[in-house]
Amino acid sequence: MAFKLADCGGSLSDPDRLAAVAATRLLDTRSEPMFDRIAELARKFYRTETAFISLVDERRVFRKSIVASLSASTSKPQRELPVDQSLCSLVIATGKSLAVGDVRNEARWACDGGLDTQRYVSYAGVPLRIERHAVGTLAIVDSAPRIWTDDDLGALRDLAASVVTEIALRSTRKQCEHAQAAFNTLQQTLGLAMATAGLCTFDWDIAQDYITWSDNLEGTLGLVPGTFGGTFDDFMALVHPQDRERVCAALQQAVKERGPYACDFRMLRPDGSVRWSESRGRMVCDEQGVPLRLFGIDVDVTCHREAAAQQDVERKRLLRLLKGRAP
Repeated sequence: MAFKLADCGGSLSDPDRLAAVAATRLLDTRSEPMFDRIAELARKFYRTETAFISLVDERRVFRKSIVASLSASTSKPQRELPVDQSLCSLVIATGKSLAVGDVRNEARWACDGGLDTQRYVSYAGVPLRIERHAVGTLAIVDSAPRIWTDDDLGALRDLAASVVTEIALRSTRKQCEHAQAAFNTLQQTLGLAMATAGLCTFDWDIAQDYITWSDNLEGTLGLVPGTFGGTFDDFMALVHPQDRERVCAALQQAVKERGPYACDFRMLRPDGSVRWSESRGRMVCDEQGVPLRLFGIDVDVTCHREAAAQQDVERKRLLRLLKGRAP
């Protein structure tokens, strides 16, 4: 025998409330320790046989957490119930806490599918509110009649607030996980694009004298990953001796003028080969205008430089040929 929710006031099918329920992302999920701990705390505090944390949509009561004592009935409580067969639905429909000392004495709730009168006869439940919407309940039940006090319901509401906090934290963690996954995908895509284009990044902490390179920059220089020392002197040691003065001048000008940095120069690989760098950067200063960092990009233009050099050689060869044939 089911009760009539229409007689309780309120509405389980309010679209905003259902959206709030869906936003918890808890429906049809497995039990989780964070919620089970709160349910177990409620059960032990009130010395009841069973405690539930439930989510309620327009058609069912889904029990996210079910915690029972060893002395409770061995038959497992149902994971979900139709809304017209659970007292938790009354809590949601009315938006108020509900305490029933002995459900058998309540003619209007003579049978509740979730509160089996052969096992549970007393019930106390409070709503789980997210903003102004009741999305679920924290409930405790027992097979013996109980006298529930206002203090009992007050303490149960405090525990319900902990459940709501855990829901918010869980949502935040999920959002962070999704954001991290999206960031990792973007980073991998960016890394692939950078590697394809021969593009690297650098960040020079001027005060600490420490330079951070993107992972691929060491590779383009033929260095073993992690072997770049990171100091300005370590960087200058890799610059071609004939270009060091020009690189220092460009960096000093950027620091002095708090302006952009631009320099094309050669770097030496361990095998003696040359890598041409096209380096562009921007200065970051504090509120007083003191330079803090220089960050930017470094493009490997070795192929372009070698191709241009080869074209220049070929152009000069053709000019010599033409001069040799001139009358």
